[in-house]
Amino acid sequence: RLRMDPELRVITMLNKGNFYSQTGQFDLSANAYLRAMAVADSFETSEDSRIAINLGISTVYTYMGDFTSSGKWWAKSKELLPKMKKPDQFIYYNNVGNDYYLQDTYRDALPYFEKAASLVKDDPDKTWDYYTARTNIAEILINLKEAKKARPILHEVDSFFRKVDFGILRYYIRTSEIELATLEGRHSDATQ
Repeated sequence: RLRMDPELRVITMLNKGNFYSQTGQFDLSANAYLRAMAVADSFETSEDSRIAINLGISTVYTYMGDFTSSGKWWAKSKELLPKMKKPDQFIYYNNVGNDYYLQDTYRDALPYFEKAASLVKDDPDKTWDYYTARTNIAEILINLKEAKKARPILHEVDSFFRKVDFGILRYYIRTSEIELATLEGRHSDATQ
């Protein structure tokens, strides 16, 4: 019988977890991540594997709306934060922000999105991540009724995503602009 290296087994299970998450099969995704964690614990695999597993489990519970479980796993992920590379730190901060956003606790979400943006601000290879985090910040500010702060950020992110011609995020930004117009009492602009 062929024996697979434990690290490769973990990577395989992580890939399954990612696949199931991306296809909306969150129960199967959580199961794959938890199985990966069991193998990682048994064979004491690398810190990078544990980080990826924790981020995956935390995120899938956020997507499921199981905020008790996501909170538990985000706390475990936070313990690994000092050992994370910058891309993993970005995922951590951005996805914790999403977790709070989905719970409608916007004030709690804001510093996480701000930290995510600050991590990648000056990295030319992470421009996309920066503007995605900034888009999230604008949405949070609108939900906090802080129109003056949100308006310039919306203009900034719209300019970027118009330049790269990414329609899905521009649609999202348009929705935020409608919310902003409504917040500012510009109902005819919102209707238009």
